[in-house]
Formats: sequence, C-alpha cells, structure tokens
Amino acid sequence: MNLFDPDLYRKLRLPLDRAEGLPPACYTDATFHQRECEEIFNRGWVMVGRGEHAGQPGDYFTAEFGAARLIVLRDETGRLRAFGNSCRHRGTPLLEGQGHCRTIVCPYHAW
Repeated sequence: MNLFDPDLYRKLRLPLDRAEGLPPACYTDATFHQRECEEIFNRGWVMVGRGEHAGQPGDYFTAEFGAARLIVLRDETGRLRAFGNSCRHRGTPLLEGQGHCRTIVCPYHAW
C-alpha cells in the first residue's frame, strides 16, 4: 500500500456519516510520520504546554516534540522562554518533568 497515494484518502472528505478514518498504517509507519512532521508540524508554531504549567518565576516544564527536547520556563521577569533541553557538549537532558529551579545545571558536567 502506498500511503502517499491521494486516492487512499478520498473517503476522508466525504460527509461525516459516510466518511472513513485514516488507514491504520498512518499511525505506525515511520516514513508517514516523518513526512507528517516535515509537511505539517515543522512548518509553524506548535503548542507544547500551557503557561500556567510554569506559573511563577523559576517554574519550568519539559516537553518533547519530534526530535526536539524542550525546557519551557518562566524567567525572573515573568516571561515564558523555551530552550533546547540538552547540554551543548554531551547532549545530556538538563531537566526532567516539571518543577522549580533557580539555575539550570548540566547533571553530567555540573556547569
């Protein structure tokens, strides 16, 4: 089955009472996922969380989107900021989950 054949998706656009969903392979095929990321998700802004998850200065949460690991935190002025969640040298994740911090320190290097 060619997941990129437009004929495979014609029934998706029928009226709701006659429409069909995506073929099951669209949810598991790695090539389809890669194309979906390139053509849809990587072309613009994507919500990764809500502002209240980092409600106070120093609060943060982490998120993954595709290959990107992110830290979203509220800085000392109250502004939300996002950073790559990895050490520049070894790629070690800097923070996990959700919490509060005064500084971000690499757990591998301690800098």
